[in-house]
Amino acid sequence: MIVQGLLRQALTDFFASNPPSFTARGLHSWKHVSRRKYKGSGTSMNSTPLNISHSPGNDCLQKWRIGSDKIHNEGNSEFSFEVNDRGKGVFHGFIDTNPPKDGKNRFAGYCGIKSVKKKKSFLRDDWFDWTAFTHLEMRIRGDGRNYMVNLGLGMYYDVNWFDTFTYVLHTRGGPYWEVIRIPFSKFFLTNKGRIHDRPQPVPLDKVNSVGITSATVSGPFHLEIDYIGCHRDESHKEKTAYELYTIPKEYVSG
Repeated sequence: MIVQGLLRQALTDFFASNPPSFTARGLHSWKHVSRRKYKGSGTSMNSTPLNISHSPGNDCLQKWRIGSDKIHNEGNSEFSFEVNDRGKGVFHGFIDTNPPKDGKNRFAGYCGIKSVKKKKSFLRDDWFDWTAFTHLEMRIRGDGRNYMVNLGLGMYYDVNWFDTFTYVLHTRGGPYWEVIRIPFSKFFLTNKGRIHDRPQPVPLDKVNSVGITSATVSGPFHLEIDYIGCHRDESHKEKTAYELYTIPKEYVSG
């Protein structure tokens, strides 16, 4: 018996209902709803999606936060996050890497979306429990650009508030949808865009938000999202793809 979790409607119903209305299943109360018997090894199985629901009529775009250099008075990039006539989420806009001539900023050019941090009663912090899963799965249709997928952590101490696990989302462009599966072991730890010198595995019981960022390269971008979910592959045993050794204090280079 395994828990084979494809949050198949994490954004399928997150982005589609009848009629299409951008319903938010994606990232707010993911829970296991299916368990299947499993025979053999090294085989992934699809399962009933994890169900995340919301009251009809609510505007689920409010479940997400947006940000860009222009919003923070640091540049001129513009974008929008909306629902198309097919009920899919569309993240599109224009990246402008020219910094404003204000003498304050040297770099510019980013836009991003991020789910609202998970909360429980009385606005207490809460987290997703993804310990049963091995991959983040997304069904997307991109434009050939590279994006960044960010897993936010709800850490207690202020020095860790901006700790984020990040990995590149490669899109191939063209008219076809693609399913992307990113092993959690591939995500690397960053803080305010800088990679930590001491990598560590993703704490899968401490993730409280998911985001996507477009940055660095000037020009238009367009990303359609069908769903975001989690996937379990019994054959995937890797905890982290990066070296975890530490350099002795007495070590001197050169």
